[in-house]
Amino acid sequence: MKPSRATRLNLMPAKPILPGEDQPSDLNQIVAMNEALILGAVRQHELAAAKEVLNAQLQAEISERKQAETALRASEQRFRALFELGPVAVYSCDAEGVIKEYNRRAAELWGRAPAEGTPVERFCGSVKLFRPDGAFLPHDECPMAEVLAGKIPEAIDREVLIERPDGSRVTVVVNIRPLKDDCGIISGAINCFYDITERKRAEQALAEKARLLDLSDDAIVVRDFSGSVTLWNKGAEKLYGWSSEEATGKKLDALLKIEFPKPMSEIVAELQRDGQLVGEVIQTTRNGRRVQALCRRVLDRGTASVLTSYTDITDRKQIEEELRQAHALLAEHAGQLESVVAERTEELVASNHQLEAFVYTIAHDLRAPLRSMKTFSNILLEDESGALSPKGQDYALRINKSARFMDALLNDLLAFSRISQQKVDLTPVDLGPIVQEVQARLQSELQENNGRIEINGAWPSVLAHSPTLNQVLYNLVSNGLKFARPNVSPLIRIWAEEVNAPLEPKPISTPAAREKETAQLNVHGELPPAKKESALPSRNVRIWVEDNGIGIAPQYQEQIFRVFIRLESNLYQGTGIGLAIVQTGIERMGGRVGVESTPGQGSRFWFELRKA
Repeated sequence: MKPSRATRLNLMPAKPILPGEDQPSDLNQIVAMNEALILGAVRQHELAAAKEVLNAQLQAEISERKQAETALRASEQRFRALFELGPVAVYSCDAEGVIKEYNRRAAELWGRAPAEGTPVERFCGSVKLFRPDGAFLPHDECPMAEVLAGKIPEAIDREVLIERPDGSRVTVVVNIRPLKDDCGIISGAINCFYDITERKRAEQALAEKARLLDLSDDAIVVRDFSGSVTLWNKGAEKLYGWSSEEATGKKLDALLKIEFPKPMSEIVAELQRDGQLVGEVIQTTRNGRRVQALCRRVLDRGTASVLTSYTDITDRKQIEEELRQAHALLAEHAGQLESVVAERTEELVASNHQLEAFVYTIAHDLRAPLRSMKTFSNILLEDESGALSPKGQDYALRINKSARFMDALLNDLLAFSRISQQKVDLTPVDLGPIVQEVQARLQSELQENNGRIEINGAWPSVLAHSPTLNQVLYNLVSNGLKFARPNVSPLIRIWAEEVNAPLEPKPISTPAAREKETAQLNVHGELPPAKKESALPSRNVRIWVEDNGIGIAPQYQEQIFRVFIRLESNLYQGTGIGLAIVQTGIERMGGRVGVESTPGQGSRFWFELRKA
């Protein structure tokens, strides 16, 4: 360091002491005095330099201290801002548990602002405390009290329920660290705590959902986007054999060795696009059993996870395969059966043709001797009655009556055979002329029985075979005249009306065709699709023939349309074939027939045909 001007003046040598100037005479003494003066000047110079060094050091220390104080104030400001504005609640207590300070968030969670430094406010600023299970927790037993008392070294992530003045409760997690002096004695503690109420609610909701998921028999698995399992319900444990602890964190596809029906890239793309996906996969359980499962995936973008439910359809798929094989076998057998039925049908049709031809021949050939019997019996009764005894006359009358009945029976058999065998071509037929013709044919019977026919209403056209329709209507009217009540003049009413036909039978032209129709039924007893298409709603015409005769008991109303069924045969003549002809003729024309009757009050026969 360069000496100052004052220092330089002090270092100038002193004036020497000369002899004769009242100075010591001893030379040594003079020399000693000069050396002392020089040494003192040097010492004075060193002290001045040291003083300047000390002054510089002091100035530096003062500057550093000012800087440290400034930094400390800035740090305190930052700490205070963090303390006051931070999202975590913080408060401190002294060794006695008296609250020294707290931040805004702590007051918000407590729902109040306790007085700082007041002995009444100890350990916690809440109104009341409760344990996680809801049990009451006194303040002097809370985690802060335990740390200050040295019962525990610190409290890490302890759950506590805080009750506010308004009665609401929040769940918080507390973290408490003790403060110690240089001797290691606890002088206070700091508690940092934060609200987990919503998290607890979410956890409870998730636990409830997990409980509900565990009630499902299906395997329900949640995995993240990396494929790791995050939830594994009881159904999954039961189906696959791994516990939830064992499966959680594992890669699902690798764990179950899943076999997908298409590339995984396509599955992921479809799931990302639609948010859900349904399909079938093959999996392997812990014991090596292969499982076919119906897989339903749902993408939850909010939690970045995929919820998947698996339904074991192994047994169902096996049953479906067995059913498919059974259907194939049944179809094969059905084909064979149809072939057999067709063959048998042809044989039956041929037999029926032979039988019908035989019946027609017999009926036709028997009429010749019957005519002779009627003729000779009439001769005996008319020309030779005087030569016959009463018994002989009775025999001749019985022969004549039997011959007439047999002739009528043969006539009906021939009519029935003709209706059953003849070709039926349906054409539009006007009902009016048919009704008039039938009335004209029955004039003699009407006069003989003192009967009459009432014809009412308009007559629409129908699709029918004119000769067959004529025979049907004739038989119904004559039947009403025949079965009249004693001492009651027969009255026949005929009318027609249009009705809805929900099912329209398809006309069958021949018995062979009718038998073929039956042969075409499938194994379920239904018509083939082509046959079903014809059964469409349409308009029909219903023709009524009402009489005032003896009526028919309910138990016989279906039987009377069969061949050779005769009611009241001892009182009324009839062959038992007339109504069978009616039913056969109507069915051949694609219609249907029925009767409504009350014994003693007459009958109402009806038949339906398609409107032309």
